[in-house]
Amino acid sequence: MRALAAIVVALAVVPAAAQATVPATAQARLFGIVGNSAQYTALAAMHPSIRAGYVGFGEDVVPTLTSDRASNATAMFTWTSVSTISLAQLAAGQADPYLIRTAKAIRAFRAPVYIRFDQEMNGNWFAWSGDPTDFVTAWRHIWNVFRAAGANNVRWIWGPDLVVYEPITQWESVAAYWPGGRYVDVVGPTFVEFASQTNCEVLCRFARIDRLRAAYHKPVWLAETKVNQAECDAWLRSLRVALSTRPWVRALIWSESPSRGQATGQVGTGNMDWSLTSDPLARSLLSTALKA
Repeated sequence: MRALAAIVVALAVVPAAAQATVPATAQARLFGIVGNSAQYTALAAMHPSIRAGYVGFGEDVVPTLTSDRASNATAMFTWTSVSTISLAQLAAGQADPYLIRTAKAIRAFRAPVYIRFDQEMNGNWFAWSGDPTDFVTAWRHIWNVFRAAGANNVRWIWGPDLVVYEPITQWESVAAYWPGGRYVDVVGPTFVEFASQTNCEVLCRFARIDRLRAAYHKPVWLAETKVNQAECDAWLRSLRVALSTRPWVRALIWSESPSRGQATGQVGTGNMDWSLTSDPLARSLLSTALKA
């Protein structure tokens, strides 16, 4: 605990001029990397300004924030609850000591921190999926704990999945998971396409994102973006076309992290574990799409 306190104090006294900010670039949109510091640095030529990672409930966020500051990156992390604590228990305050400690550490960071809590909650593959009432109650409780702790530098990303295997009318049940405009700063859907998902390509997916934009009137980020390598060139060209008419898509976060679906042996993923660092054409096409 003394070591944690010392790090928090160190973060608190960093001069304002040294704090991580989003650097100005020629790009029309912010660009970020899901990955470690080395993966972020390896793509410096693409001018990333956001580094995204994953933090589980119970884990200390200070190492992540410290790493982001060292990389001069805006901090973003996907914060996932685990099977040892339910959404109902979170909402009932059973994790409050950890939440308060985390909120104070982020407050001490004194720079914007983007948190995507329990992403893809409208799917059926995570422990927190399938219960919109408990999800909304837990989200609001966490938000209130952070606000009471003075962590006003947090920006909350609501991250539904596009669930392209469902008809769009059925998918719109995602609205039940909406915490309310007061509690959300960014709508950040997952934008990952596996090899088998040929029923709904880029423009089809944007038809759903358009509905999120119309319903919630929040800035939109593609908060986790990746595609099967075999189709990446055509897919990235389609992405440029889609983004050219949607200036309200404010950021794209590209995943350089290992694919959970591929790692667990999910059928039909294709090759999701490829890197932009090894594909110059993909880097060029993505850079062009970001400027569309």
